[in-house]
Amino acid sequence: KLQDDCYFINYYTKRDNWDNCNSDNLIKSSKLALEFKDSDKSKYFKKVFNFLDNIILSNIVLCCVPSHKEANLEHSITSLVKLLSKNGRIDGSNCLIRSKTIQKISSPNSDRSEQVHLNSIKEQNTHLFINKNVLLLDDIVTSGNSMRACSKILMQPNKGTIGAKSILKLAVWKTI
Repeated sequence: KLQDDCYFINYYTKRDNWDNCNSDNLIKSSKLALEFKDSDKSKYFKKVFNFLDNIILSNIVLCCVPSHKEANLEHSITSLVKLLSKNGRIDGSNCLIRSKTIQKISSPNSDRSEQVHLNSIKEQNTHLFINKNVLLLDDIVTSGNSMRACSKILMQPNKGTIGAKSILKLAVWKTI
């Protein structure tokens, strides 16, 4: 569990840390995270899908943290949400859209503050999540800023209007 009630399944560490890492399991988990991010055709993508498909309730709206790239809907976490939604859940993969590209977290001096996310993510299709229970998914959570920003947007899409009834946040990996 991470601050702000964000849950995660496994740990991830950046490639730069692998040479000094004492844990083969952490390196293996990190490699799987990168494989997952690269393709929804990976073996691990199917394992993550099967695991989550067995534990996520039906009749919940599934949303995901958008890619850092503007309007990019072709990444593995979006594919995961779409696939999980086929089993009695509501597909909210297009409810949160990145309206402006932000720097990758690996970029030198990148600003990935909560405010940067709030300024670059817009909601759409609000009818899918208003007054509903939402599961917000992300592949890797580092600071939690993108999750917090997305939660705020889902809870109050247009300042002063009602949003989601509740939001549970789940990341597949947590950066350490």
